[in-house]
Amino acid sequence: MPQPTTKVVFWGVRGSTPTAQSNAWRYGGNTPCVEVIVSNGGRFVLDCGTGVRLLGNDWEQSSFGRSMEAHVLVTHYHWDHIQGIPFFSPFSQSRNRFHLYGFQSKYLGQDSLRRVFESQFSSPYFPVGSSALSASREFHEIEGGERFEIHGTYISSCWLNHPQGCLAYRLNTEAGSVVYATDNEPGVPEFDENLRQLASGADVLICDSQ
Repeated sequence: MPQPTTKVVFWGVRGSTPTAQSNAWRYGGNTPCVEVIVSNGGRFVLDCGTGVRLLGNDWEQSSFGRSMEAHVLVTHYHWDHIQGIPFFSPFSQSRNRFHLYGFQSKYLGQDSLRRVFESQFSSPYFPVGSSALSASREFHEIEGGERFEIHGTYISSCWLNHPQGCLAYRLNTEAGSVVYATDNEPGVPEFDENLRQLASGADVLICDSQ
């Protein structure tokens, strides 16, 4: 019986703005997007910066017209973590299904993630309205400290120290654990302890070093 595996792919790692200069080529100039593929078929996307466009192109080329289903975990709603949403081509295919996870912002209220998503397509900022996106999309609002299970992958979250709120995620798979903690600003004991507990014993820690 083959051993379970978990594959992690970095499609974007830059903060604030994408960069095209030659000195950014080594690690890529796109803003945050990380893909996690679990051998049991689970497919996860962490953040939707400009790197998600490249991910979408890769999926389109490898799917050969087959439907796909994925779970998108958004850490927070600052522009560099969501600006790739309108350019993610699988969203425009009716055969695809996506589950999107984020938190309720005190600035946006109920359905924060849906409102953030739809605002990316609103006039006059983008020429194509959200009605052009035909993939099935389900929105889920979660809280820091919440735990849930998706097809055998157990997901935990915690709050990080960042303006307007930010979630870190831990994915416990059959092959190991991956923690994604971006934009954290160390120095506040409560949030530092949150991350220490979430990352304890993890096999892979993806942590912002800015």
